[in-house]
Amino acid sequence: MTRLMKTILFLSIITLLIFSGNFVFAASSPGEVKPTQSIVPHDSGMTIALFLQLKPKEIEKLTGHKLTLKEKIALKIYKLKLRKKISEDDPAKNKRLGNLSLIFGIAAFVFALIPGLVLISLPLAVAAVVLGAVSLKGNKNTNGIIGLILGGIFLLSFLVVLVLVLALIATL
Repeated sequence: MTRLMKTILFLSIITLLIFSGNFVFAASSPGEVKPTQSIVPHDSGMTIALFLQLKPKEIEKLTGHKLTLKEKIALKIYKLKLRKKISEDDPAKNKRLGNLSLIFGIAAFVFALIPGLVLISLPLAVAAVVLGAVSLKGNKNTNGIIGLILGGIFLLSFLVVLVLVLALIATL
């Protein structure tokens, strides 16, 4: 019986690795991936977190089947995609990036008002735009939106002031 279970586990993992570009999880929402989810339909105790920790030798031991080079490469690629998907779905990370975007957007305007620190405000505005754009992936992050808008407004106003100053210098 255990040999049959190992064979089923191996065949289901290999089938998923080779034939699917995107693995479909039984998640509470369509795009959500949690490390504690089961990776196979039957209850084998194999979670995504445990699967990501397995080395090819351990999978060979579990299944009783020697992996070919193609299967090992497919396993490595699949693990990388799975880790990326899990890290993208982290709402706390997106919220932190949104908060940083808001802080950098506000700081860009504050430093622009201080005469000696005007040059610091430009990189802060760029960081606010970048962090705001990254924090918006997959969710509606209000702080990220506000930081993105503040950074964008600052960059546009900086560009307008720069053009006006260069035009003034050219007329002199």
